[in-house]
Amino acid sequence: MANIQRPVGEDPEAFPSVLYPRIKEPAPAMTRVTVGFKRPSALASAAKPDNKLIHPRMKLPAFHRKYSYLEPGASCLDPDPVTLYGKIKRVRTHGKLIFLDIIHGDVEAQIMLNAGSLVRSGTCSQAQIANRVNIMLTGDYYAFTGCPHRARQGTLSLNVTELPQLLSPSLHTVPEKVTDAGTMARFPQLDLVLNRKRRDLLRLRHVIESTIDHYLSRQDFTRVTTPILAADTGGAVARPFETQANGFSATPLRLRIAPELALKKLVAADLGPVFEIGPNFRNEGLDATHNPEFSTCEFYLPFADLNTLMTMTEELFSSIQKACDQATHQRLFSLGNFAFRSIPFKRLAFLPTLLDQIRLSVSEFRFPRNLDEESAKELLPLFTQLEIPVPANPTAARLLDSLSSHFLEPMCVEPTFITDYPAIMSPLSKSYLDSETGHIVAARAELFIDGTEYCNMYEEENDPFLQARKFFHQTHGEAADRNAYGYPLDAEEIKKRLTPGQQYFVRVLEMGLPPTGGWGGGIDRLVMLFGGAKKISDVLPFGNLRSVMAMGTSVIKGGDEKAPVGFAGLVNEAIAKMGMKSPAPNANKDEKLTEEMLGRR
Repeated sequence: MANIQRPVGEDPEAFPSVLYPRIKEPAPAMTRVTVGFKRPSALASAAKPDNKLIHPRMKLPAFHRKYSYLEPGASCLDPDPVTLYGKIKRVRTHGKLIFLDIIHGDVEAQIMLNAGSLVRSGTCSQAQIANRVNIMLTGDYYAFTGCPHRARQGTLSLNVTELPQLLSPSLHTVPEKVTDAGTMARFPQLDLVLNRKRRDLLRLRHVIESTIDHYLSRQDFTRVTTPILAADTGGAVARPFETQANGFSATPLRLRIAPELALKKLVAADLGPVFEIGPNFRNEGLDATHNPEFSTCEFYLPFADLNTLMTMTEELFSSIQKACDQATHQRLFSLGNFAFRSIPFKRLAFLPTLLDQIRLSVSEFRFPRNLDEESAKELLPLFTQLEIPVPANPTAARLLDSLSSHFLEPMCVEPTFITDYPAIMSPLSKSYLDSETGHIVAARAELFIDGTEYCNMYEEENDPFLQARKFFHQTHGEAADRNAYGYPLDAEEIKKRLTPGQQYFVRVLEMGLPPTGGWGGGIDRLVMLFGGAKKISDVLPFGNLRSVMAMGTSVIKGGDEKAPVGFAGLVNEAIAKMGMKSPAPNANKDEKLTEEMLGRR
């Protein structure tokens, strides 16, 4: 810290040199974080926060709105003082005056402090103001009470009339810039402090979730919370996270993959339209657009068909865009340029469009009449002809999905619904015979924008016998649906081979589920879309799972504690145990980064 000297010619009695604050030098741009104490013990002990908050206080946006009428050089004539709270961002002096810029919630305000005037008015002694001003540093939280005033240059300020109250001192030096991505991943708190775009994305997430909540609540939906821990995972097919409860150690528990089955049980219980916004967990990939823990919105509407769901999707996305535009205008978000150009959105039928695209390269190609696991083998030569990699475990659904990723999804630059998926790709939706293609297709649609899927919707299967067989095929494959004589298993035999959770859901359907439309969309992807973010970690408060695990590994227990050895190695080892891929750790580099981050070097 540098001592600011008293300007030549200043009256030493009116403004003694001890009143000039020891202003911290600007932190240089750094590629490594050094979290070290910036204050000696004597100064830190002097900077103990005051105990009592001052009320009422005024928020910074309200301060700017209320006193926007003040002309240059004018002060507020209201006898009641104004109190502002905020973090000191900058400290500077001009003659006998001290100017501080405070910030809270990305809104700034200027504080003007005339130490000589405070002493002469009898508000506080010279020693009190000297002690207080000399411990003021950037990063400290203070309460300032005074009179609003607009300077001749036009800046609105608060002219302090009482001794500033320290609320919370900052004992660490925070750099102005960090360029090392590994350091930011290990210390996401620092990323949030330095990166306003990250903070804006978190605020935008709130805007999007609130808009969805408001849109559905206006249409008489009930927001519910369904179990995250259960014996079954919830309907979707994915690798679950498993755990145990001390009180039920004999029963393995799983984190839910999706709330689908639980929400449909509520519809069957005659609760009416329901929705849930919350977390789900899939013990699978970790990349720029996927995280094992993610948030979704799912809603279920009785007596809704696919056209109703697509219309609601168009209305919902339009509402979200308007809300984001309004938030961008009000808070000056620095967000993406995404905009809807037309409603209704474009629609592509899966099989006819895919066939047209394939025939541009293989003119004589046609799909098998029955798209099942047996006939899907006929698709394998097509992958060779088109030089498309064959997916691992090439089931019929995976082969068709791979063809869709190659041909259909790149066509969806503007918001586009892909409809009429082959029934084999959608085991939980209703299906029907498509008169145009002659194939059994699902009453399902997915919305793609710029080649990325954002939501999935379909008419729910409510036939208990068909649903039981679809559950069985989903778990065991169609080939297992045969008895010793080669005939399909009967309904009771199928039900016996389902999991307890599946059996319970089939029993619910036996009691009656009205025709229901179901919709699911990823909240994280919506924030990425409307916020212009390229990575899912940018829209999560503390980054993806790798950053969260790194944060948990770097706990400091004492001043002499050494940094963890093989820091990234520990994280990547844990990730590998989950079956996820992770780059090979560089032990020397990671230990060095970690020690520097924790202030050990």
